[in-house]
Amino acid sequence: MKDVISVIVPVYNVAAYLPECLDSILSQDYDKLEVILIDDGSTDDSGAICDAYARRDGRIRVIHQKNGGAAAAKNAGLRAATGEYLSFADSDDFLEPGAYAYMLALLKENDADIVRCAFQNRFRTRTEQWLAGEDRCVMEGKAFLVRFTTDWTCGLLWNKLYKRALFDGIFFEEGHKIDDEYFTYQGVILTPVVGWTTHHAIVEYKGKWYLFHHDCVPSNGKTWLRSLKVCELEYDANGRIITIEGQ
Repeated sequence: MKDVISVIVPVYNVAAYLPECLDSILSQDYDKLEVILIDDGSTDDSGAICDAYARRDGRIRVIHQKNGGAAAAKNAGLRAATGEYLSFADSDDFLEPGAYAYMLALLKENDADIVRCAFQNRFRTRTEQWLAGEDRCVMEGKAFLVRFTTDWTCGLLWNKLYKRALFDGIFFEEGHKIDDEYFTYQGVILTPVVGWTTHHAIVEYKGKWYLFHHDCVPSNGKTWLRSLKVCELEYDANGRIITIEGQ
């Protein structure tokens, strides 16, 4: 659907956080949203909360499925998504006001395929800022892909807005505890332009992340798709990739 952002939210036993997450999405001033909630076999009240919100707002679609893990939940969301644009939100995160409108404006302004956001880690006793100190920029997707080897934030899934077409026929590889990198780089390979900014977008609790804006996208992606195959990604204590095996 033209101009619609499909927001995929995998849900599993997050009843304490889910209402704040959903309220922050539904209150965005950009209202052309398709919010897809995948209840991945929750054993708390998360599934009931999803259904209650769907009754209140017609933009929400709920999928209840047997527990299969985060990748399986996100794949179900991808199969259901019909929007022109794509975003992911962890169900214990929340968005800053105006996040989607801001990211979409940047994407269109720079004729980009991906917009990347800066973010914060919010802990109980401290807050960590990531990417907010960098300058706004636009780069080719190939250059952004190279950064994957030294900058762990490039592979993050949830701090980006994408053109949905980048991931046509691409799904998460199920069975991994961390699946972002196995998915995100495949879209980046096909991306001519990426951009970024330092505007708040999303907040994560429990020692996770606060999202801001940053944006970037690759060119000549099809050539890279033929020449690069990421088999394994490992990170050191600072979150940097220390192993990439490819061909």
